[in-house]
Amino acid sequence: MPSLVAMMTKPSAKPYPDVVIPKDYALAHFPRKNQTIKLQLPEQSKKWYCEFHVKSNGGHCSLYDCGFVRDNHLLEGDLCVFQPMPNCKGRTFKVIVHLFRKATIDHPSSENISKRGLPSTKNTPTLCIKEEPKDDEETFSSGYDEHRISKKDPYMMSLGARLTQGQKKKVLEKVGAIASDLHIYVAVMNKTNVRRSLTFATKYCDTYLRKGSRSLVFQAEGKIQQWHGGLHVTDRALRIRGGWTSFARDNNLREGDICLFELMKNKVGLKKMMVYIIRRERC
Repeated sequence: MPSLVAMMTKPSAKPYPDVVIPKDYALAHFPRKNQTIKLQLPEQSKKWYCEFHVKSNGGHCSLYDCGFVRDNHLLEGDLCVFQPMPNCKGRTFKVIVHLFRKATIDHPSSENISKRGLPSTKNTPTLCIKEEPKDDEETFSSGYDEHRISKKDPYMMSLGARLTQGQKKKVLEKVGAIASDLHIYVAVMNKTNVRRSLTFATKYCDTYLRKGSRSLVFQAEGKIQQWHGGLHVTDRALRIRGGWTSFARDNNLREGDICLFELMKNKVGLKKMMVYIIRRERC
C-alpha cells in the first residue's frame, strides 16, 4: 500500500494543523465516513486518537486536537509519512506515522525516504498541509437538506444563550479546528445539563435532528468509548435522555464547561455526535 507524504507548514503546526488528504488517495485507503482514527509511531505503544473528516476534496485529519503535534514537537519543515494499516473489522482505523525532522532531510524525496528503511514511496502523493479556502460560505448536502454555512457564524446555541469574549474566542478556535461542513452546536453546562439532561435549540433540531432515528450515540474527543441515548420531544425542541447523564459523569462535566457537538455524517439511520469539551478554567 502506498504511503502519504506531508511536510509541515505553518498552518500544520499551529493553530489548526489539518492534513488535507487528496481525494483519490482518501477513497482508496481511508475510511468512507467521519470517524476516529488511531495514529501511532513505529515500534511505540503510545496512541493518538484524532478525528478524520470526509470532505468533497478528500479527507481532513486534525493533528493538533489529539495532541500529536504537541507531543512530538512538530515544527515547520518536518516530514510526516502516513502509512494506513489494513483494518480489522470492528477495530479503530490505524495509521503508522514516520517522522523525519527538517534538520535530517534536504528535501522530501521518495529516494531519501526509501533509504531510511520505510516502505517504497514510488508514485506516492506528496503534499504540504494547507489552510482552508477563505471563501465566506460553503454548501453541504449529504442526507440533509442543503444548508448555507456562514464562516462568520459556524455554530448554533439556544435562544438567549451568550458567551463571554473569552469563551467565544475559545469556541471559535475549536470550531475552526473541527472544520465541519455542518453547524456545531454549543452548550455551556449548567446544573440541569450536568445532572439531568440537555436540550438542543429548536432551530438546530429543525435543521439537523428531526428527521430519521431518535437514537443518538455520543463519543468524546480522543476516546473510543461510546454512550447511547435518545431524543425526546419537549416544547418543539429535542431533549437528550438516557446516556447523557452517564456521559456527563464519566467525562467529569461541571457547570461552566462548554460542550461542542459535531453531528457526524453517515448513511445509516443512527445519529452520532462527537463531543468536544472546553473546560471552564481554559476560558
